Amino acid sequence: TAEKIDFAYDLLGRLVKETTPQGALAYEYDPLSNLTTLTLP
Repeated sequence: TAEKIDFAYDLLGRLVKETTPQGALAYEYDPLSNLTTLTLP
């Protein structure tokens, strides 16, 4: 059985949210698009 995974992107094309059956991962970036925070479910 395949799991559904959804991805959300901001206006700059950066991944900001990944939603899986286990929960959601949230990504935050600095003004230079460097990943600064990864929030786990």
